[in-house]
Amino acid sequence: MPAGFVRHSLRHTFGTLGTRLGETGADAFTIMKLMGHSTVTVSQRYVHPSPETVERAVSHMEAYNSVNVRGVGTKSGTMDVTELSDNSQVI
Repeated sequence: MPAGFVRHSLRHTFGTLGTRLGETGADAFTIMKLMGHSTVTVSQRYVHPSPETVERAVSHMEAYNSVNVRGVGTKSGTMDVTELSDNSQVI
């Protein structure tokens, strides 16, 4: 190995995998497991989502909701929004 080589640097290089995994849609717990961390909080040090990745995640959620969420107000999400009374509270 070259002079000045520090083995711990390999850990940080591998840590960029966490960012790449997140960009492709891997969940935080999968990244945590692959990196050998005991908590998601430790993995957060290595994962740095780009603004584009965050925007893409929101777009995916909006697309999912438009197909899979029919309404609000019940656990199953089956109440039509028009069924809400004027004093109903949506959480």
